[in-house]
Amino acid sequence: MMSNVSRILNKLKPTMIFIAGLLLLVGTDTADAKIYYSRTGGNWNSGSTWSTRSGGGKANNYPKAGDDAIIERGYTVTVTTSSICTSLTIGNGTGDGTLAFSNASLTVSGTIQLGTDSWSSGAGVINLTNGSSLTAGSLVLGTYSSWSNFEVNLATGST
Repeated sequence: MMSNVSRILNKLKPTMIFIAGLLLLVGTDTADAKIYYSRTGGNWNSGSTWSTRSGGGKANNYPKAGDDAIIERGYTVTVTTSSICTSLTIGNGTGDGTLAFSNASLTVSGTIQLGTDSWSSGAGVINLTNGSSLTAGSLVLGTYSSWSNFEVNLATGST
């Protein structure tokens, strides 16, 4: 005869396996999230535009859902197809950054930081063209006294 403990464990086994599987999936998803830095000017969806280190070599991939993007070092990154990321910083302590659009949309599920929040350079610029859209959870404008520099240019028909 099985003891009560053995019967309870046998009944819980499928549930424990399911929970262990969920924990593995969540862990894998989090581990795959990356921070991408602009390494040159170019299209958002081109791996040669991005690096996984500030000032590093090309990433062979680009920011997607779950990833953070930082446009820095004076580069302009152009959104040419519908894209998504978790957070976006435009301009930081390593230099200015510009986000441009070419009849496309970008959804940022979290925060867009536009311009620096420190004493160093880092102006942030957004240029939205006709037929383009930018959606974000929130927008934070550079907050460091008179050093902050940001610009948003909206064309007719952009949102």
